[in-house]
Amino acid sequence: MAAPLEDCCGLGCNNCILDRFLDVKRPGDTAGTINLFNKKEYQKFIVKEIKKVLPLVYQFTFELLCERDVPFRIEEQLFAPPVSYLMLRAFRNFEDSNPEFNELFMDFKEFMHPPKSEDTTKYFRMEPQRFDKGTPEIYFSRKYTPYEVNEQYRTFKILVKLETFGKMSRYFTTLKVGSICEFKGPFEAYKYKKEERENYLVFTQDFFI
Repeated sequence: MAAPLEDCCGLGCNNCILDRFLDVKRPGDTAGTINLFNKKEYQKFIVKEIKKVLPLVYQFTFELLCERDVPFRIEEQLFAPPVSYLMLRAFRNFEDSNPEFNELFMDFKEFMHPPKSEDTTKYFRMEPQRFDKGTPEIYFSRKYTPYEVNEQYRTFKILVKLETFGKMSRYFTTLKVGSICEFKGPFEAYKYKKEERENYLVFTQDFFI
């Protein structure tokens, strides 16, 4: 579907917020392509880059790890629909091995030490939530929204805000370039339907992707 140039805001929205270009083929629509994301089983991804974008907010780039003897074929790609999320899991007892703290997150290390007068013991003892109820209890899990999914290079990015007492936040501070993480998905949080609603009201907290 073509749209007059003056109607386009130029931001390259996907899907277009002006309901333009919705009929253009998306990654994964082409016959013969295979989505390497897996909704049923966790897959290993390697950390390719960690970048600080705001105080306590970091951008992580992950690449799908090839665990077979032959390389990926060109038709094997990664693609995720708009407004979808991935599930990340980690071992509950990852801190038992005293993993090395990544100095890139030094601002978080300073932030997570509140005044001595405040009793924080109870927060660190809180049981981490397991969003993926189907995974064994030795894991805890969180949802993250992928963006800038590069289909051919099989990479994606997520934004992470480090929270003071967050167990997953502490897990992220142990990651370095080359670390291995496990994701599964994507799962559609909301399926956009053209002209289904006239107006949308969005509530966000802290930051929004």
